[in-house]
Amino acid sequence: MVVKRMPPRAFKGLASVRYSCLRRPHFRRGAWDEVEGNNSHFQVWRVDQMKVRTVTPFVCRAVVGIGSFFVSAYSIYSFEFANLKQDTFAMSLFCALPLLSFPAFLLSFRSLLWSVRMHWILAAGYLAVYSMLDWRTCSERGYCHGAARIVLQTLTAKPVETVLAVAVLNLAALLLRGKRPSA
Repeated sequence: MVVKRMPPRAFKGLASVRYSCLRRPHFRRGAWDEVEGNNSHFQVWRVDQMKVRTVTPFVCRAVVGIGSFFVSAYSIYSFEFANLKQDTFAMSLFCALPLLSFPAFLLSFRSLLWSVRMHWILAAGYLAVYSMLDWRTCSERGYCHGAARIVLQTLTAKPVETVLAVAVLNLAALLLRGKRPSA
């Protein structure tokens, strides 16, 4: 609740011009309520109930933070058990791309737009690397049925679904924020 002291009633005409720019701040939703006390006149900012459009971006960002932390933790776990002797570059990317998910979320405190871009780049790169490793595995064992089927099968893997969910929810937080994105 924000309280501002108003001048006495004798100067109310002059005060209305002076305080007209403070009547409705753009950063909060609510209304000014006038309160009279002991020989003084106050206006109190009353915050309306939170609306779905104002709460949803915060919920999305919270879920993105938790999800990106788990994606980064899974990356550390997969790095521990990765076989880096065979196709070292692809396995290194497989472990390193999800690791950058939590730092990309931390970037959202500076610029949400850049965080969304980074999450989508990480999601596309992770899908490509995961599909490439799936293709390598199925071609060695001889059960491949086509590249499109491998990519669609890779989309159903839990780590890829989590990375994509983080990217989608981060984009939803950006779109529901209500402000114009800043670069």
